[in-house]
Amino acid sequence: MSKRKISKKMIQIITQKRIRTLFSLAESKVKQKDITLANRYIIHARNLSMKNVSPIPHDLKHKYCKYCYSYLYPQLTCRIRINHGRIIKQCFHCKKITRIPLK
Repeated sequence: MSKRKISKKMIQIITQKRIRTLFSLAESKVKQKDITLANRYIIHARNLSMKNVSPIPHDLKHKYCKYCYSYLYPQLTCRIRINHGRIIKQCFHCKKITRIPLK
């Protein structure tokens, strides 16, 4: 018997669904104040996207810190400010600042 081949497009669809579920699990864990487990979910989602060469969806890219890979949730894990047409996010874990332009 030969194994059935799965197309690359199907692998990317499955990976995207898995990444979205991991981000939703991370958000629920942060709300329950279990920040370390939420960060593990983010690292796992990132590893999945790198392994299967599937990008993290655009709406989820700004939900984690690009430096320490911790989940960013306002008032619990990050500070969000709006200044001079930019969103400024400061991670409480690594103290790095990310600036995102407003459109």
